Amino acid sequence: MHSLKEFINKNIVLFILAISVFALGAIIGSFVAARLNAADSNELKQQLATYISVGSAKEISFLDILICECTNHLRYIPLMLLCALSVRLVVPGALILAVRGYQLGFSVSFVCGNFGSTGILITSASAFFSYMIAIPVYFILFVLTADYAIGQNSSRQTGTVRNFRALCILFLIAYAALCIAACLEGLLLPIFIDFLN
Repeated sequence: MHSLKEFINKNIVLFILAISVFALGAIIGSFVAARLNAADSNELKQQLATYISVGSAKEISFLDILICECTNHLRYIPLMLLCALSVRLVVPGALILAVRGYQLGFSVSFVCGNFGSTGILITSASAFFSYMIAIPVYFILFVLTADYAIGQNSSRQTGTVRNFRALCILFLIAYAALCIAACLEGLLLPIFIDFLN
């Protein structure tokens, strides 16, 4: 715990950048959801209507949630790891956070504006379970990526090479933690839906 606090204090500027980029993505996502034209909004509402109800949400299995979340993380984690290879790739690494923020902002804003209280509760619970652990992990991964890329750049100048294998191991541990969080979501979300029913 002490080393985590020390890590955060040492990289506070990168953490502030990560939080700001994520928040900006969420704001843009909310804005886009609020500005959708009627035709697109109705089409999306019809597509989501089959998922955002207590009856249909109960049919989503533990395995569905687990596969969906683990696959989703698998799209972003390797990309973020690749961004550690060059200081020029730190900006694309930050864009991954912006995309995650956009997804959250858009989905929550759209559902809150178009569905009843049950739909809002289900979506909010799903977002809470999905993002409660994932977002802090993504912030830490971004900071590790940026810190490594910046350090790698200065290492080249001084003639030393930093250990990329250790970074890969940290990313694997983070992915394992995200998969465990997906398991928790798969277990807790159906209980929450049953409670609403």
